[in-house]
Amino acid sequence: MNVCVLGGSGFVGTELVTRLALAGHWVRVPTRNLARTERLRVLDTVELRVANVHEPRILSQLFSGCDAVVNLVGILNPRRGASFDAVHTELAAKAMAAARTAGVRRVLHMSALGADAHAPSRYLRSKAAAEARLRAAPRPELSHADPAVTIFRPSVIFGPRDSLTNRFAGLLRLTLGCLPLARARALPCRIVPLPDTLARLQGLVMGLLPGKPFSLDNFRSLTLDSVCREDGCRRLGITPRPMLAVLPTYLEPRRPAAFA
Repeated sequence: MNVCVLGGSGFVGTELVTRLALAGHWVRVPTRNLARTERLRVLDTVELRVANVHEPRILSQLFSGCDAVVNLVGILNPRRGASFDAVHTELAAKAMAAARTAGVRRVLHMSALGADAHAPSRYLRSKAAAEARLRAAPRPELSHADPAVTIFRPSVIFGPRDSLTNRFAGLLRLTLGCLPLARARALPCRIVPLPDTLARLQGLVMGLLPGKPFSLDNFRSLTLDSVCREDGCRRLGITPRPMLAVLPTYLEPRRPAAFA
């Protein structure tokens, strides 16, 4: 099977591409920075291309000859030239149009658990908007049949090199090992282990699982306290005082409410 993975050099993407390649599939990975793909260069069936995936013409070329397209592109914080709408919503629509043009049979799109048009965060609203664009009616002027679309909504993905535990580790270094977490023993955080995520995604790419929208979690609910302990923190002090409780917010003012 020939697969193009957008976001293939990221945390989940690198692991998924590796699994697909080792299973004998040919995988194309576009990237703007080849330095981020060092782990993928040794895989014989992985083709790395320097490309701007936000250009529709480039996307059509990337998808040519592919049976499936996986879109894992996402950001937690917007920056200049990379807004939530551009990265999550517009790219999803461009990828779908390019997949139709290229005759791709299957499109897998990573959304987020809690994506909703009325969600409190721009992150989740942009994810919901992307889902709506993917579900839009196909354009009749195109000769190819519409690809089968699967939207998967992961909760927090937990594993080596993930953004959650590494973010805590970075904050702990900044705060000399003492990090106040507001309501850390009260607020649940639903997580899904990386191996579970990869196994599910590989099954979807190969068409072994039903192609309908679904939430990807293992219904395991941990508190932030538990996450820190599983990350190797030997001691964790929780301070309920209001002035200290807001400190994490100031340390990362633009963090979207991405977990549900």
